[in-house]
Amino acid sequence: MPPSVNRETEIIEQRSLSAKQQYWTVSVLLILSGIVLFYGLGRLPLVGPDEPRYAEVAREMFASRDLISPRLSGCLWFEKPVLLYWLVAASYKAFGVNEFAARVPCAISATLTALFLYYAVSKKVNINVAFLSGVVLLTSPLFIGFGRAAVTDMPLAWAVTAALLLLLLSIDAPAQQRLALWILAWAMVGVAVLAKGLVGIVMFVAIGGAAFLLSRAPRPGAGLVALGLGVCAVVAGIWYVPVILEHGRAFTVEFFVNHHFKRYLTNEYHHPEPIFFYPSVVILGVVPWPGFLVPALARFRASARQPETAARFLHWLAWSWLVIPILFFSFSESKLPGYILPAIPALAIIIGLEMRRVWDGQCTTSLRIAGYLTAVTAIAIGAGVIIYSRAELGSDSGITVALAYLPLAFALAATAALFVGRQRVFLVATAAVVPSAILAAVVLLSPQVSMSLSYWDLSVKAAGELKPGEKIAFFIDHEYAPVFYAQGRVLCGGKSNDVLNAMSTDDLIAALGTYPSLIVITDSKWLGALAGDHRLRLHEIAQQRDKLAFRIELAPPGST
Repeated sequence: MPPSVNRETEIIEQRSLSAKQQYWTVSVLLILSGIVLFYGLGRLPLVGPDEPRYAEVAREMFASRDLISPRLSGCLWFEKPVLLYWLVAASYKAFGVNEFAARVPCAISATLTALFLYYAVSKKVNINVAFLSGVVLLTSPLFIGFGRAAVTDMPLAWAVTAALLLLLLSIDAPAQQRLALWILAWAMVGVAVLAKGLVGIVMFVAIGGAAFLLSRAPRPGAGLVALGLGVCAVVAGIWYVPVILEHGRAFTVEFFVNHHFKRYLTNEYHHPEPIFFYPSVVILGVVPWPGFLVPALARFRASARQPETAARFLHWLAWSWLVIPILFFSFSESKLPGYILPAIPALAIIIGLEMRRVWDGQCTTSLRIAGYLTAVTAIAIGAGVIIYSRAELGSDSGITVALAYLPLAFALAATAALFVGRQRVFLVATAAVVPSAILAAVVLLSPQVSMSLSYWDLSVKAAGELKPGEKIAFFIDHEYAPVFYAQGRVLCGGKSNDVLNAMSTDDLIAALGTYPSLIVITDSKWLGALAGDHRLRLHEIAQQRDKLAFRIELAPPGST
């Protein structure tokens, strides 16, 4: 057989093998995503201050068909841009108004982030690094947590990740393809601005600029930058132009001044944290994998000097993508864990590059240290699941015990594989720890977590007691779950058109000048102040843990 025929046969076989490998790796990532992001997504009621508010703004947008003006309980609410509301409103159309529908856009955003990271890294490095990076991302608690929540952080992370990876794909691409990728990258920056405001463009410019500068890759000229800014403006202008035209200064002051500059420069929104907050969040956010930062740092200089432009650009892109957000948000006066979420895909790439070396059988001192740290962390996760499950459920037998012990079983199997030199088994078993922990938590702990983290029961009971025209208000200590579960029948008028949180009984009495009665929710510690005002008549209608719901109305004149 001629050599040319042999060569063509070899190429066909390699392509077939690559196609099969891509099929299986993508399938595994999709299954993993289904477990950690979608399974039991609607079992937990909406929790915290943000989920109920965002879900309700989207519900009111869906009900009113006004896609420009976000409203909370009927009042204009300009805290965040519109992308999440649009996505959730579309989800309500498909699945109905419920918790699953409110959260599924973020779960889809997280899945798309992992899949596009896999695609871009497989094109610029290889399938193994891409697959392992995707696994790290989909087993990182911070990424999973925000992928299962109806909040704006995950759509932002998806858009920023896509924009930066499109930059990576443009390196060494043919001129026409490079231009198309450049335009697409800036279009995704526009999506990021729709997701969470100016932070999207700030991160893209800072990270991308640092990567071009440090890697010495050919930099885009002023014309391309102007084109990119124009594309970003067109995409973002889909909403920003009509909302500014309709609401003018009311929007710009509240959205840009208060929720951009004041949020970053002041502690007005009461989220202070120490300077080391974000490094800690990043490390804890990717357990059990942060040990692989040890070999990554040990190889930093060597990786930075790679001769290939794309490999060198990827190195500087990933590290800039990790470090710049940490530095930027560490100097903010307002710190929340979700702010750093867009940096987690970068850390997944950095860790994935080191895990590939373990997968290929390499064994250096730094890799051994990474393995030991990872094994200890995995065992800690498994033990934590058992301890928490037994505390919540007692010593139930059967499937309860088996499921609670599954993460620890995987962790111990991974540790055993590490000590006998079965490195691939070690990585696979470790990767199974977090999904099994998610599975155990959803199956075993959803009812307990629902009662401890959410005021769903109180909210539903209070909403069910509402008379026609009656609304819910709060006294001193407010809770946002009723905003969604009462479908917006909550009195607004507080700061920034937020829900009414009366700081004195005088505020409630003023509201009773408009409404004959209100349902007021408060903490039990404030009951004395509420019940002690003889101008009010109270009737308790619900209680959950430390929260109480009362119907209040003005006492008849002369009564005591």
